[in-house]
Amino acid sequence: ECCPPTIVSVKTFENFGQYLFVSVPLIVLVDTIFSFKTTVDWYVDDQRVQLDSVAYTPIADDIGKEVMVVVSAFDQDGTRHGIDAYRFLHKVQQRPNNAVLDFRHDFTKPRSTEQEKKSIRVLSYNILNANESDYPHCDSKFIVKERRIPLLVFEVIQYQADILCLQEVDESTYNNLLNPILAHYGYQGVFKVKEGSKEGGAIFWSLRVFCCDTMTDYKSHLIRDLFDRSRCRKHWG
Repeated sequence: ECCPPTIVSVKTFENFGQYLFVSVPLIVLVDTIFSFKTTVDWYVDDQRVQLDSVAYTPIADDIGKEVMVVVSAFDQDGTRHGIDAYRFLHKVQQRPNNAVLDFRHDFTKPRSTEQEKKSIRVLSYNILNANESDYPHCDSKFIVKERRIPLLVFEVIQYQADILCLQEVDESTYNNLLNPILAHYGYQGVFKVKEGSKEGGAIFWSLRVFCCDTMTDYKSHLIRDLFDRSRCRKHWG
């Protein structure tokens, strides 16, 4: 057999270096060639806990334990030709309390079908593209993206927004975490880097509310071009 199924790459946010928390979803991205089927199985302390899913959400029983994924590639006859195993660097921890969510129940509780028909929920969030050196007064563990961004993703998901507008998003975070995780939760998104910068903005929309789109339909506009300049000069000089 000249072209057996082959696993080309298995990626996750920060190369399996992200911090793991209870209720914070994990996701892996798998690239294969000549594979008829690819499976991803999840193990916690070497016990299989989930079959054939690119995503897994740790539970309370996983605290203090290691998480591993096993990726298998199969041919059309169901024969497995490739198998790779990857272990996350950190053990599962209890998720820290989020005081903001505690007093935003009106914005996190599920809406009825009738409420969804009458309104849309929009979330705007600057997720801060920062390094420890940018905030020397802050404990570095609260700044590192491996810990901070997964917790932000958990918070964003809780709002169950129809439109998500995220700022200061870097390309790696978008490609390896935000886009795949939010796609798993029923969103479609687009990302644009700011000119001359390493970060930009990402917009996601819920496919429960909005139609699926194609990249050829996307258009970029400068904010200043979206306003009538003559009216702006009249009001603000």
